[in-house]
Amino acid sequence: MNSDFNPQLDRFTHILCYEVSKQGDVPLDMIGHAVGESKYVTYTHQGLESELSQSYDYLYGQWIRETGNEPKDYDFEIWDERYKPKSLDNEIDLFVALK
Repeated sequence: MNSDFNPQLDRFTHILCYEVSKQGDVPLDMIGHAVGESKYVTYTHQGLESELSQSYDYLYGQWIRETGNEPKDYDFEIWDERYKPKSLDNEIDLFVALK
């Protein structure tokens, strides 16, 4: 974790996923990636997708400082039927892995 990480400038790995029930169910043209068991903070971003960075700024900034938790080296999002990127009704669930 780089304390001055900037997703607009710094390189990072972005993995798009589809959940399967077991490793053998991964389609042939895809790779498997298991997300390890961990403690997570969960947060639902509400509002435009273009404002998603505000939710991450809150989690990695204010929330981390106030709770004394320390993030691991990854986070992920779940986009489901509530995903409406250009609508104020948009919702995206964020999961930040904690040490």
